[in-house]
Amino acid sequence: MRIRFKILVAILFLVAISNFCRQGKIEAAIREGNGLRPSVGVRVDPRTELLCIIFRLAGNDEYNKCRLKTYAADVDEYFKRFKDHEAVRFAQRLRSAHGIGYNAPMDLAVHLSPPPDLEPIGVWNPLPEELDDRWNIELVRKFVALCRKFCKESDFLSFFQNHKDLYDTASLRMSSIIENSSHLEWFGRFFNSNAGRKFSIIVGILNGGNCYGCRVVYPNGEQQFFSVLGVWYMDEKGLPIFRKDVIETVVHEFCHSYTNPLVDKHQDELKSSGKKIFKYVSNEMKRQAYSNWKTMIYESLVRACVVRYLNDIEGRDAAEKNIEYNERRSFFWIRDFSDLLGEYEDQRERYVDLDSFFPRIVAFFNDYSKDVGERIKEKKRSIEAAIDAGGPAPKVVSMFPPNGADDVDPNIEKISITFDQPMMDHSWSVVTTGKNFPDVVGKPWYDNSGTRFNMKVRLKPDCLYEFGLNSQAFKGFKSRKGIPLTPVLVRFKTRKEK
Repeated sequence: MRIRFKILVAILFLVAISNFCRQGKIEAAIREGNGLRPSVGVRVDPRTELLCIIFRLAGNDEYNKCRLKTYAADVDEYFKRFKDHEAVRFAQRLRSAHGIGYNAPMDLAVHLSPPPDLEPIGVWNPLPEELDDRWNIELVRKFVALCRKFCKESDFLSFFQNHKDLYDTASLRMSSIIENSSHLEWFGRFFNSNAGRKFSIIVGILNGGNCYGCRVVYPNGEQQFFSVLGVWYMDEKGLPIFRKDVIETVVHEFCHSYTNPLVDKHQDELKSSGKKIFKYVSNEMKRQAYSNWKTMIYESLVRACVVRYLNDIEGRDAAEKNIEYNERRSFFWIRDFSDLLGEYEDQRERYVDLDSFFPRIVAFFNDYSKDVGERIKEKKRSIEAAIDAGGPAPKVVSMFPPNGADDVDPNIEKISITFDQPMMDHSWSVVTTGKNFPDVVGKPWYDNSGTRFNMKVRLKPDCLYEFGLNSQAFKGFKSRKGIPLTPVLVRFKTRKEK
């Protein structure tokens, strides 16, 4: 009996050790993000650039916000003979009849081989599930065939090669920011899922401030996550520059590749609550190009994940600023939602990945939707009270050149805007309206008092310029207490050359 008892104790001990080691490996994988900091490729991609050009020629506003005026001028001059090309006309129909724009062209681009072949990656029958669902197989086949024709007849590859120096500069500068300032190992820790995944950043020079997250699943099961980033800052030579705060956008776009499939998987459980919530914020969401309840849920989950990234990497103050920013963009539930994901982080012995936690996410939206109208009213009152407590919103007291002027010297080198109080440093939103935007040189700045904003420019004679200071979506101009400037539309015209 003693021998049997000893054998039983030994077996139980070995089982316990085995379970302990297994759990330890799981926890270690979670802590270390599968032990890997993912390598990230950065480039300007001929596939996305080709489709950007076609949709720019087709008149899509989101592809006509390029901040690099010399590059935009090169595109317009080189391709002006093809504004009536079949591919461009078809792109116009895609936009008007099927709502194809924003992320949809980029989704398609990364699912193609490099030009001129533009062959589908994998088998497209049916279409890959990660491709934007505004596409269907007939539209894709016809449009891709026309894109091949456009590529050949316009000699797109020569244009692309001729701008290699610009593309290399943009890629190297973005790579430097990623290498020195990002902590992309966080993805492995948070999602416990980096194996078989590649990370790529595509610099979309024509995209202005618009950015997109795309994903491709290859036939061998390997996945590639793309963050397609626009360019919105330039140096004094008119070349792209990137600031550290671009990392937040990179994280946002990569998160889409992790979280969108989870929302798709659980969409039947989320549909009822998502529709109820969307009804109360539909106008605000549509102004941000989030046209339905599902896109709102995509964005809600991604934004809550970004809050967790900032809390982990940058600290609570950075996370708090991001929460306030998202609340002002009508994601009124973001604080509670990000706190819920904090519980996921604290209970990783129970929830090995975000999918295992998803029933809690479904329950969160179900609960929020029960009295969503009152919740949103109360949150709006809270936001307004916080703004009132922070003091009056800033006002513009003067501009040079004056707003509305119609005889501005085209040789002036600086636009200055003076506010009635000190503004938050390194924060502004000079917003394009789709009309003539000044050619900005270098990085804008505030003077020592913080009340005067300065922006070096190059202007053309006999030109009507228009831009916004802040907008419904972008509220970078704000006081040092965080109160945003009410959007201001600026217009002025330069005089003719003598």
